[in-house]
Amino acid sequence: MSRITLLLAALFFSFTAPAAAQDNSFFERPWRLNLNLWGAGIDGSVGTSDLLVDVSSDAFDDTGIFGTLTWHDPDGRVGFIGSLYVMDTNPAGMIRSGGVSIPTSMDVDNSILEAAFTWNLGKPDSRIDLFGGVRHWDLDAKSSSPVAGPASFGDSWSDLLLGVNFTPRLGENWRLDLRFDYSSGDSNGIWGVWAAVVWAFGDSAGATLGIKYLNADMDTSKGPNTFSGDVELLGPALGVEFAF
Repeated sequence: MSRITLLLAALFFSFTAPAAAQDNSFFERPWRLNLNLWGAGIDGSVGTSDLLVDVSSDAFDDTGIFGTLTWHDPDGRVGFIGSLYVMDTNPAGMIRSGGVSIPTSMDVDNSILEAAFTWNLGKPDSRIDLFGGVRHWDLDAKSSSPVAGPASFGDSWSDLLLGVNFTPRLGENWRLDLRFDYSSGDSNGIWGVWAAVVWAFGDSAGATLGIKYLNADMDTSKGPNTFSGDVELLGPALGVEFAF
């Protein structure tokens, strides 16, 4: 079953579930699970010191998924946030080696895991959460060119993650979700932005429409193996959010 089919099924069951009276409990419940399809385009370069491949694709060329689970103490300010991103993209590639540019087909897999503790500086229904934790990014790329032949490269990075998440109420059933984060450690720096509007259509279900951006500068040198990656992921996201 495709990712789009799974998300459409979740939307269907959310809309057809019994819609209890809007008592605003959606925004006040301590647990929240957000699931999104992400039509992210990719731009940048991946490779080694000997072979570098420029990669690019437009939004919706490939579709990834990401999910975020959050919890906050109803009677306090502490909380937790965890996210998982999975992207399998097939961007157009252009090999740069020895001053020559050669077209190639690409397969770039990204998986990102984040976990952090949060501290709320705002009000219970309009939170300003500072958070700190870890981000782990795995990237694997394969290149296949009839001229240059096959090549594969990739690595993983673990960083210290810091950020802020602002979730102001806009009305009875509406909320903004704004997030900025930055991580560094094994990588040379990864920063991200998330902006979305959330509509609560039931006391335990809502819909989200937003845009997600990630910018990563990563390189490694382990013995004879080297990797260089400078990657941007940008695109809109459509999802569902469950509160419990």
